[in-house]
Amino acid sequence: MKRNRILAWGLVFVLLMSVFPVNMAEAEPDGGEKAVIMYSSENNEIEENQKVLDGMISRYTTDISYVRANEAEAEDLEGATHLFYYGQTEEKLKEETVEQFTNFDGVKTAIGQNADQLSSQLDHVDTSLQETMDGAYEAENEEKAVEFEAQAMFPAAPSESAEVLLYGTNGNQENPLFFLEDDIYYYAAPDLESMHAVLLAKEMPELFNQPEEEGHPGYLRLEDVHPLGDAEQLQEIADYLKSENIPYMIAVIPIYTDPETGREYHFSDNKELTSVLQEMQADGASIVLHGYTHQFRQSETGEGFEFWDVENNMPIYHGPDEEVVQKTKEDFDSAEEFEEYNQDNLDYERAYIENRIESGIDEMAKYDLYPLAFEAPHYTMSQNGYKVLSEYFSTYVGQIQLSDENWEIMRPIPTVGQPTYLHGMTLYPETMGYVQPEEPDSVDIMMKNAEEYQFIDRGVTSAFYHPYLGLDGLIEVVEGMKQIEGIEWIDLKETDSQVITDRVEIRADNGEIDVMKDRIALYTSGFSYPLYFLNNTVETVVRGIAVIGGLAVLIFFFYIFRNRSQANKG
Repeated sequence: MKRNRILAWGLVFVLLMSVFPVNMAEAEPDGGEKAVIMYSSENNEIEENQKVLDGMISRYTTDISYVRANEAEAEDLEGATHLFYYGQTEEKLKEETVEQFTNFDGVKTAIGQNADQLSSQLDHVDTSLQETMDGAYEAENEEKAVEFEAQAMFPAAPSESAEVLLYGTNGNQENPLFFLEDDIYYYAAPDLESMHAVLLAKEMPELFNQPEEEGHPGYLRLEDVHPLGDAEQLQEIADYLKSENIPYMIAVIPIYTDPETGREYHFSDNKELTSVLQEMQADGASIVLHGYTHQFRQSETGEGFEFWDVENNMPIYHGPDEEVVQKTKEDFDSAEEFEEYNQDNLDYERAYIENRIESGIDEMAKYDLYPLAFEAPHYTMSQNGYKVLSEYFSTYVGQIQLSDENWEIMRPIPTVGQPTYLHGMTLYPETMGYVQPEEPDSVDIMMKNAEEYQFIDRGVTSAFYHPYLGLDGLIEVVEGMKQIEGIEWIDLKETDSQVITDRVEIRADNGEIDVMKDRIALYTSGFSYPLYFLNNTVETVVRGIAVIGGLAVLIFFFYIFRNRSQANKG
């Protein structure tokens, strides 16, 4: 009988879940499609443009693979439903490559150079010339156009039978930007920088035969909150955001290190701030781990880089005080020695990142602050770093560094997704920028950026703000974001985010946070928390003694008053 009741309640639960599904910021890709990115690039390496494309595709499928154009073989395309050719540089394509593309019976899309080699259908595209466009619109919705800073595009003259889906404009002039010529989609641009990523993302539902969805996931992130922050100022911000009933994120740096003295400050050194953060977490905020100290070498916390050596523009393959000697393949007698050298570098970086990530999560958990996502300081981290990070976090917020050659090569991905180079982490991109105190029109610029991302299906409209700038600037940002049509505030507690170390497991659970932690291991891992706990205990005891003492005094006076009253009556 008991078993039947359990089965009955289980059936009721399933039915309720089907009617009232868990509120997620963005649905996971269903995995029904498989995409292959065939590419031509200058160094035959996967570069930033292909990675931007990867990020956009990952909204629809996480089954994405790469193949160099002139190395493509039949097995590389086996089981694929979508084939993207990205010609980043001019290259003579082999007959076998053209044959592979021509014979592919799924959805075919070409971007950039060499499209005329893939099919005579595209021999009207002139990639030797570039025209300028500063606006675009969909063929079926000319009224809803978008304007932006000038971008380059290739001139194309598709046949009358072609279906033009997107036009690029320059004043009164318009040119086909994205069109279907017979069985090939073509995007007529040399790269996916800036607005080109947004515009191609606009057409992704067409490529994956998905209906367009209204609304724009968005978030507000408070940036660079550390143990020396102003508790009173943060409390004022917390009260305002609570009154607005807006879920938001707080990028927290758990350790502040004084660059001159080297002294470390913990949340135990600022109990008022710690209490405010705990209150914010309970009232709608989600914590984002923003590094451990947000510094490398003697830079100031919040200003320096942590997972990238910006002075040498390279990953962290060495200690902060070590002499840096960057070696190339020519410095070694054999390929094996060079490979061993590279592996030693990756092993060093892994150990460094693991230590920082684990220390950061543990430090936060000591004070009942539970991060649900990670944001690299200044958005900088190597490709190997993202792989290590994915072993701890399921969620990443911000922009992505797309190259190990130069930290400045980073771009926002227009939509929520799971790019392959994040190794299973879900990316919630930042797209609008932030308030810069030296720029009086910062908020207007941010709102203009938001307009561009509103042009596309499920385009993310997200921004961050530094609390030290005060409440007035934040109010201006929030009021602006509230005007974004269809904005859906992302609440990480409503996603499937999780964070796991040997000592802590943190999981978002339908608006709440589930935590399992090894308290003894955490609290005995350093001196800061035991002292914090001892001080709090002493303060609690002292307050208790004071209350008891006060009650004793009141009782004493009560008895004196009563005895005198009785004496007077007698």
